[in-house]
Amino acid sequence: MRAEIIKTLQQRPCNAHQLSEALRVDYKTIQHHVRILDENGLVVSSKKGAYGAVLLLTPKMEEALPILDEIWSRIGGRKISTIEKD
Repeated sequence: MRAEIIKTLQQRPCNAHQLSEALRVDYKTIQHHVRILDENGLVVSSKKGAYGAVLLLTPKMEEALPILDEIWSRIGGRKISTIEKD
């Protein structure tokens, strides 16, 4: 789930409500995983949007994307760093 959140945020910043809709996961579940990502310095909250804080990847997470790509490719997922940004 957290990798999916990271992939989504890498495409474009969004809030927890938008993540919930995009990933088709309960809002409370998204909040839980975002809190853990935030506590570990992988995402940060920016300005408040219509439905709450906009979430962004931290520079620390951006730097780690190639490592996540390698892991993801070994388990059969698509690459993280090559996802097109809007």
